Amino acid sequence: MKLNRTYLHSRLGRRILWLFVVCALLPISVLALVSLFSVSSELRQQSLRQLNHASHDEGMIIFERLTLLDAHLVSMANDLSKPSKGDIVLPGSVETHFRSIALMSPNGSTRSLLGTGALTIELSAQEQRFLDSGKTLLASRKCEDVQLCIYLVRQVDESHANRELVVAEVQPSYLWGADDLPGSAALAIFDQENRVLYDSAGDAAELPELAGHRSSGELEWEDGSKTVLGEYWKLPMKSKFFHDHWTILASEDKDAALASLAAFRRVFPLVILLALWIVLLLSFILIRRTLVPLEKLREGTGKIARGEFEARVQVQSRDEFQELATSFNLMAGRIQSQVRSLKTLNEIDRAILSSWDLEPIVKALVDRLPNLLPYEVVGITAVDFLEKKNATTYIAPFGGKLQTLRSHVSAAELNSLRGKPESFLLEKGGLCPQYLLPLVNQGMRRFLVVPVSMGTKLAAVLAFGRSTSEEWSHDDKQQAHRVADQVAVALSNASLVNQVKDMRWGTLTAFARAIDAKSPWTAGHSERVTATGVRIGQEMGLPQEEIDILHAGGLLHDVGKIGIPAALLDKPGALTSEERLQIQEHVLIGVRILKPIRSFEECLPIVQEHHERFDGKGYPYGIKGEDITLYGRIFAVADVHDALISERPYRKGLPLERVMAMIREGAGTQFDPQVVDAFFRVVAGSEQQFMEQERLAATQQMQLAEVGELQ
Repeated sequence: MKLNRTYLHSRLGRRILWLFVVCALLPISVLALVSLFSVSSELRQQSLRQLNHASHDEGMIIFERLTLLDAHLVSMANDLSKPSKGDIVLPGSVETHFRSIALMSPNGSTRSLLGTGALTIELSAQEQRFLDSGKTLLASRKCEDVQLCIYLVRQVDESHANRELVVAEVQPSYLWGADDLPGSAALAIFDQENRVLYDSAGDAAELPELAGHRSSGELEWEDGSKTVLGEYWKLPMKSKFFHDHWTILASEDKDAALASLAAFRRVFPLVILLALWIVLLLSFILIRRTLVPLEKLREGTGKIARGEFEARVQVQSRDEFQELATSFNLMAGRIQSQVRSLKTLNEIDRAILSSWDLEPIVKALVDRLPNLLPYEVVGITAVDFLEKKNATTYIAPFGGKLQTLRSHVSAAELNSLRGKPESFLLEKGGLCPQYLLPLVNQGMRRFLVVPVSMGTKLAAVLAFGRSTSEEWSHDDKQQAHRVADQVAVALSNASLVNQVKDMRWGTLTAFARAIDAKSPWTAGHSERVTATGVRIGQEMGLPQEEIDILHAGGLLHDVGKIGIPAALLDKPGALTSEERLQIQEHVLIGVRILKPIRSFEECLPIVQEHHERFDGKGYPYGIKGEDITLYGRIFAVADVHDALISERPYRKGLPLERVMAMIREGAGTQFDPQVVDAFFRVVAGSEQQFMEQERLAATQQMQLAEVGELQ
């Protein structure tokens, strides 16, 4: 059976589900966990008890065997103390208990009694005193073939001044009894310095840290990827063999010790899982019958909260939930309509406020109006403040392409538009305002007209048209009024921005004229050079931002001439070398004047480089080629062009044809060839552009005449 889990998104549904799960699974889980813990604890204690017995048993076996070896050593010492010690015969069992036996004299020389090779051992003063007491010393020392060797040492005759020692190396395999360990247990034996004497597993490196200094106890440690349990016992040996103890450690892999828990652990998850599935099935059935309608309503409200206003809820429960769903759908519909309107108004606001020109503002408005108001054709008439009768009308059908034409608006029509929006039906043969003529020509009869005011001035007229007599609702009229307010703000901002731009260019132009006014021979020079440089930049396809830089830099390119004496600028004869250098200083003077003004930083290359040459023979720096900025290369051509065709105190202005020839000859040496090509295209297109402007003016006059006939 396929279960629908969407209702589990409800907090109430999850609460009921968890109540069922907890009530059913909690007792089972607690009982199972207690059982698991108890069995695990008991098995652990049982394993530790077995390991404890094993460590004690092994310790006792080792001690008994050491005692037996000590008895053999005592017997040999007694035999060696007799006069016939050279003829001593060792028992056959000694060879299985000892690897080698030697007699060591005080001077260090040895005589082998069993085995081969020299057998010597160094003794501390304490160990020597222990031997002097007539007891046997047990010692572990590093040797050649194994890590540690075990020795038993005893004096031959403690009353004899010679004090010869019997040194016996114990056979380790004789001492250990690991074969009797239970199960998978391992045995490790450490000497008094915690060095490994024996390890049945073969991987013991050092004695695990003991809890305090107790003689016995349990241990648990991590050995790589496994956990190990262990019991240790410190075998007391001080009174018998001098050293404190040997540590006997019996250990076992914890997983192996608790292996009998594996079956229980496998069954335990299955029991929990079966109980969980039964509880879940019962919970799903109950929650589905009671909470599915509530979940659908919750999802619907969540979608509304996320902005999905088209969401609707379908509930067929034939109870209060179904009534609530019907009310929810009605509410969602109204919210969707209102939010769509607000969103569209916001989009219109952002779009039109991001533009500073009339046409982009109108286009942004027309693109979004279909989502806001019902209409068939919209017309937007922008009034020209300089001449009240001139206006530009933009019309567009619902979702269609924008069209532009010139129109006339009378003063009476402007006055009649002030105030609230006006909705009226145009009767056949009735008078029609001129701003509505484009809509009337499209077959519109019912109009909603909204004025757009900037302060006390009428800036534009919004007109929505329908071909039927159907009236607009009150909400539609309010929306139209909101749009008009937005357009008014956008036009006001655009007007302010344009005023600031005009003020900036006017200031720069005035500054340029002030510079040129220093000499009657350079009057208008900066403006003419700027116009030529801008046209060259446009011909080369530069973006508007760079065209603006050319514009500003051109007006300021000769600002440094403020610091040049007027007599020198107006000198009618040839300049001396010193005077020429003084004239050339105007470039650096201009840079020093403008450099503190951050807004003119991008214009500095024009001021600094307009006298540089493409071949590197210019001034002030003598840079060449593309090391000169494109701005500097453009104004090098524009400046020379105007200087050659203009009158100067020392010569007449040259004919245009000769100037063009000189500039062409300078391509590649004085000028950038690409800039020269663009300059010639500009000059060649000037006449054609003039003719096109004349044709456009004639066309606009014809359009105005047609609008007059429609009136």
